[in-house]
Amino acid sequence: MLRYTVSILLAGLLPAAVAAATTAAEENPWKSETFLSDYSLLKPVPAERGQDFVYGAPGVEEGLARFDSVMVDQPEISFSPASPYKSAKPDDLKAIAEFLRKTIAERLESRGFKIVEQKGESVLYLRVALTDLQLKKKRRGVLSYTPVGAVVHEVKAAVQNVMKEVDIIDLAGQAEIAASQTGEVLGAMVTRRGAVADTAGTAKIERMTFDEFRGYVENASDRLACRINNARRPPDRRVDCGDPAARAAALGGSPGT
Repeated sequence: MLRYTVSILLAGLLPAAVAAATTAAEENPWKSETFLSDYSLLKPVPAERGQDFVYGAPGVEEGLARFDSVMVDQPEISFSPASPYKSAKPDDLKAIAEFLRKTIAERLESRGFKIVEQKGESVLYLRVALTDLQLKKKRRGVLSYTPVGAVVHEVKAAVQNVMKEVDIIDLAGQAEIAASQTGEVLGAMVTRRGAVADTAGTAKIERMTFDEFRGYVENASDRLACRINNARRPPDRRVDCGDPAARAAALGGSPGT
């Protein structure tokens, strides 16, 4: 498989987003441009909180109709140079990555996709990353000690443990989908947790609670899965993936309905 330097996908699943569009550097809601193969193709589309930036290859609607399975690769994680704390325990990063992977897989399965481990003619290959991650270390001292051989088997509990030690204060989700056998890139998506404006109108970034982080991951994963599935639907049956109510109403329907 061709390896693309691809971190959620698929502006082409919305007809207006098929055309290539250059996103000015000053408008980018992320800083790291090291994951996707071509950031200039991304186009903004509405999401429930701000915007997603998405791309779909020409003819992606017809191209995706033949796929019914997805390989979800283990997500990559990278830190922002601006992060107050620029390191993490390997098990902590793995917990975050597996939480993201599991959530995306569940959202895809809810829309009728099979999650598989091998490439094939009907199999998509999905690469994902959390980039521009900013962490702030909590002052916990010896209480943050990780015993040798310690394993938390439940992914949600593992992430909750991570967030007892550090605060997540900013991040971006990036994803790219390709045909697993040929490596042809079919779409990409970038979404981030937006800054919060204070009373003076100045943008600031606040720590995320676990529930907020979980909500970000679940909502971004749901939009991603919706956009992939949209391409398998007739044009008159596609939904607004930026609208939670529209996604929920379409959930469970067959690809052709």
